Order: sequence, then C-alpha cells, then structure tokens
Amino acid sequence: MTVARAAHALRRRALLAAACALAQHKGLLPAWPALTKGSLMAAPVLYYWAPCSTCSVVVNYANEHGIELDKRDVEQEAPYQELLALGGDANLIPYLHVDDRLIQGNDAIIEYLENK
Repeated sequence: MTVARAAHALRRRALLAAACALAQHKGLLPAWPALTKGSLMAAPVLYYWAPCSTCSVVVNYANEHGIELDKRDVEQEAPYQELLALGGDANLIPYLHVDDRLIQGNDAIIEYLENK
C-alpha cells in the first residue's frame, strides 16, 4: 500500500467515525454502548488524554469508587473526531458523555458521578 493510499484510508476512517458520532448524537443512529459489568446499562464515555494529570483525577476517582467508564483517548483520531462532533474541545478535556449530555471538567464530572 502506498503512503498516499494509506493516508486516504485514514482520512476516510476519521470522517466515517465523525459522521457516526454526529448521527448518534442526533439520535439518527443507535449507539453501540460499552456495557458495565453485570449490567445492560451503557457506561458513561470519558474523553480524556492518557498522560494528562488533570484527566487522571477523574480516572482515579472512577477506579477508587468502582465506576465503569468507557475511556476514549482523544490522542487517537476516532475519539478526537467523536468529541468534536459532540461539540467538545480537545483542549478542555476531560469530558464525560452521558444521557446525551457532555459534561466538562473534573469538578462537574466528579459531582455527576457522586450523584448518579
């Protein structure tokens, strides 16, 4: 496979991921949820960056409290495009996507997780 062909395939994949995320957000396409252990409920989706110390606060909180999160690293193209399609800004991570809401920031996310 040539470099140009590989680059074209990556662009197509990113566009498809963004289109699917937008369609899911608008309710036009059913979501393919991550399932929590022993449950049929979809796990909240955490958009984060793995090396980010700010993001690790939410990840550690969820781990300490046994909360299952579908973690999506925005360093990867597909989660990055999903976050943009939902109206998020990768410079302001972390975001939690749950119940068709996008919750931004550690304090707001932890408050939501405490009260759920």
